[in-house]
Amino acid sequence: MQLFNVELENKVIKTLIDKNQLIPQANLVADDLFDDNNKLAYQTILDTYEKTGFIDFDILKSKLTDKVPDEYLDDIKNIESKGGLHYANTVKEYSNKRKIQLLSAEIEEMLEKNDPNVLDTFTNKCSEITNSFGHIEKPLNAIEITDKFKEHYDKLKDSDNKIFFKSHWYPTLDNIICWRRKKLYTIAARTSIGKSAFGTTLSLGFAYKKSRVLYFSLEMDHIELCERILSFYSHIDNYKFRNGNVDKNKLVESMKEFKKRNDFFNLQTSRSVNVNDITRIATDMKYKNGLDILVIDYLGIIQSHMKQKQVNKHIMISEILEKLRALSEKLDCAVIILSQITRGGNESDMPNLSQLKESGSIENDSDSVIFLHRPDRDSRDAILKIGKNRGGVSGGEIPMIFEPKITRYMEKTIHDKARAIKNNTNNQIPNQYQNDNGDIDF
Repeated sequence: MQLFNVELENKVIKTLIDKNQLIPQANLVADDLFDDNNKLAYQTILDTYEKTGFIDFDILKSKLTDKVPDEYLDDIKNIESKGGLHYANTVKEYSNKRKIQLLSAEIEEMLEKNDPNVLDTFTNKCSEITNSFGHIEKPLNAIEITDKFKEHYDKLKDSDNKIFFKSHWYPTLDNIICWRRKKLYTIAARTSIGKSAFGTTLSLGFAYKKSRVLYFSLEMDHIELCERILSFYSHIDNYKFRNGNVDKNKLVESMKEFKKRNDFFNLQTSRSVNVNDITRIATDMKYKNGLDILVIDYLGIIQSHMKQKQVNKHIMISEILEKLRALSEKLDCAVIILSQITRGGNESDMPNLSQLKESGSIENDSDSVIFLHRPDRDSRDAILKIGKNRGGVSGGEIPMIFEPKITRYMEKTIHDKARAIKNNTNNQIPNQYQNDNGDIDF
């Protein structure tokens, strides 16, 4: 009876380098694989993933060159990675059957020698094998659950890690969403509504509150975004930065204000990037500088290595979301993605979850979905609607104000209060409306 399947082992290797998020769930050790090349490849995958949080075929090939035959690597490269953890479970079953076979021979030999330790050996080794069948924890009772939560809570409270993130300029939204680590958030809007303006303001607000932010812009380059950000800080019309028509002193002052976020705001721009690139860059930042929040503008532009195989767009989006959710877990950070809503229907109507472009998996995979809507594009009035909020209140709406000249969204209540305070300088300025200089922040 053959107690191994090298072809299945090869598929496990290819599946894990294509879908890194499955590596922690594979429940395998290198010795579970029968083929020596696969053992070496699997151990390399584990070591690399533990160190960097990412591995693909090119990285695996570079580490295994001269250690395994070229034919082996060619075979791995050409395998279709389908089946997920099913292959790993089957490989584990084969491994356990081989262990049982070896144990049977060992017990038979001990019985022939009338070894007094035969029962203890049999019991202990059977326990080892059965314990390796799965990685699912036993059910916890109420005391165990609360003890585990208390340990988690104390660890967060006593460390530099924040339990919830604040965005400074959106306090109502913060209180509803409660931005947290290991969560995936989607902010969706129709075209030309200003989702990039909202994403930038949100990110700068997180940085203001000393959360470390990595902002991925797949539409604009560094110069374009810097123009917007400096316009944001200086309250000078964006077009003046584009035309080089800004007062020198005001330019220096706005640059000085932005530089204060140096330790907390990082910008990555590229018009051609895939989810593996995002994973690699975010992982590098996490281990070098720290990372609390990853913001991606926007989902529909992220490329997928699956494109070459002419896979349905829905499947590609699902794969990307799966990897981004796994990344939030791996890097212990929040991931916020901006997404476009499909065209069609009356654009003055509030969008809904069914209109999320390309994939229903956006709704399923996101912990929260926030819609940004402007019923009348000629008006500055806008609305944030909480379309989904796992573990919180959904369906609520937050009135917003859009300031097109400086490409910024503000909560209407905060905007109005700040303006009233600004018009009456005898009033003390509350902390949430101040900038670093103690002046009005609007």
